[in-house]
Amino acid sequence: MKTQIEKDTKNIKIGFVGTGWIGRNRMEGVLNEPFIEPVAIVDPDDAQALEAQSISSDCVRFDTLHELLQRRPDAIVIATPSAMHAEQSIQALESGCAVFCQKPLGRNANECKRVIETAKRNDLTLGVDLSYRWIEGVRIARSIIKNKEIGTIFSVDCSFHNAYGPDKAWFYNREFSGGGCLIDLGTHLIDLSMWMLEFPKVKNVTGALYSKGYRTKEILKSTVEDFAEARIELETGTMIKVASSWKISAGCNAVINWTFYGTHGTICIKNVNGSFYDFITEQYNGTSRIVLNKSPQNWGDMAIREWAKKIYNKKNFDSEIEHVYDVASIIDSVYSFSN
Repeated sequence: MKTQIEKDTKNIKIGFVGTGWIGRNRMEGVLNEPFIEPVAIVDPDDAQALEAQSISSDCVRFDTLHELLQRRPDAIVIATPSAMHAEQSIQALESGCAVFCQKPLGRNANECKRVIETAKRNDLTLGVDLSYRWIEGVRIARSIIKNKEIGTIFSVDCSFHNAYGPDKAWFYNREFSGGGCLIDLGTHLIDLSMWMLEFPKVKNVTGALYSKGYRTKEILKSTVEDFAEARIELETGTMIKVASSWKISAGCNAVINWTFYGTHGTICIKNVNGSFYDFITEQYNGTSRIVLNKSPQNWGDMAIREWAKKIYNKKNFDSEIEHVYDVASIIDSVYSFSN
């Protein structure tokens, strides 16, 4: 029997919608904060729901988001298929809940804009799981770039090649996913590049999409791209070059990197030995190489933990989240250019 969620403590009461691997991972991460109280889950999959309840046995399982929201939690974490993100986020925000959503926030820029406007209108904390921003070496590199220690950045090369592809069928349906590897992996590449440069305005975007090595519009009508390239020209003159792929012959599990070329040096952030989690950050000057940071880190849950801290500290809508729309607009431009 379902029970009422009582608001009788100062803890932040959170409901989780979608408790697959990533949903449970973020659930475990946010539980590291002592003020967090997970109170409810929504998931149609019995096995996934049971695994989530094993993490926190106090969680009540509901059949729908609407039913959960009737119990008035403080916040909702959304880790469902991409097609549901925007509408579920809006539903939660309109009910007065803060929201943390897996990327992409929407399948296109318009969906993202609607969610952001809803959060702003209701003055609520909206977070998106842009987790790579929280790698320690990334933060070190951003400070160096901001202080112009390697001069002016004139070019950025970044890539995310995955030797595997998603194991859920909906990822390969454009209506459900919004796109293929570009929106899945390229979102992280574009967001981090733009964030490191403090989101300058975009002048022009071009790109190319491939499916199994073929670049044809007819193929891409029935499936999504598994290889994507984009060139983003900024008004500052900087060029960002992006490449992402699924099921590529990478020689390892994954190749992930960002290289920032400056007038007085270069910063490179790259994964180690094909890892999705371990990164090294290096600074180059001519033939010299300095390691700025290299260590395994538990950075994957930092975005959700920082979002939770904002709620606990009574911080509401943060205008920085509006940059999610900027990234989605760039991705829309690549898809439009390739159609």
